[in-house]
Amino acid sequence: MWISLTRGQRYVLGLMSVGVIVILWLFVTWKPLVSPLFLPGAEQIVEQLEKGMSLRQWAGDFAASNFRVLFGFVLAVVISIPIGVMIGMIPIVDALVSPFVEMMRYVPVPALLPLSILWFGIDESQKILIILFGTMFQLATAVAFAVRSVPVGFVETGLTLGLSRWRVLTSIAIPAASPAIYDSIRVSFGWAWSYLVVAEIVGNSGIGYRLMASQRYLQTGLVFIGIGELAVLGWFSDVVFRRMRRVLLPWAQ
Repeated sequence: MWISLTRGQRYVLGLMSVGVIVILWLFVTWKPLVSPLFLPGAEQIVEQLEKGMSLRQWAGDFAASNFRVLFGFVLAVVISIPIGVMIGMIPIVDALVSPFVEMMRYVPVPALLPLSILWFGIDESQKILIILFGTMFQLATAVAFAVRSVPVGFVETGLTLGLSRWRVLTSIAIPAASPAIYDSIRVSFGWAWSYLVVAEIVGNSGIGYRLMASQRYLQTGLVFIGIGELAVLGWFSDVVFRRMRRVLLPWAQ
């Protein structure tokens, strides 16, 4: 039997899990049981923060990374949803497009890095392209699956009532598939954050760039700061997606 939890209980349990990890980290680094080079303590992290980068640099990296993720992901959504819907609803498009989308879905994003640099250099376009390619094909496949999963009876009922295929698509199929499509977008946004580090390996700004630079100079504390920053940003965006789902898709609750 499943155990239901209130929202307050979920928050308390979540804070407890994070608290246990923090306590373990403080204990291990207090002795220290592990070399600070591999697992720095709070003192080393604060020291590296003071020496490593200014507040202005941090704000610049934060703004650059958020812009790249949002811009690249919005492009992926705008391109992927129409393609996914057409693959799911139109057999000819499915036969023509699906093989290419499926093949590209299995291409590792780091494999596209040399080509993206060759085409666009190391400016903003290259980084946005990596995030776009990393999410577009996965999202298109998920959207197509969501559209195919719409019960056939819904579509047949619309056709029986005299609706055109376009009206069936816009008034029945897409609303029925919207919850699954929205959840796919939410999951894909997490992939966009993970591909950010790959996109920013080359360049001179961004959280991913700062992670690689910190590792190069053995500033492990700054590496952990960057990882924590990505984790918090990803978690916050997921919370926003969950809250917006209740507003945008009230019938799916």
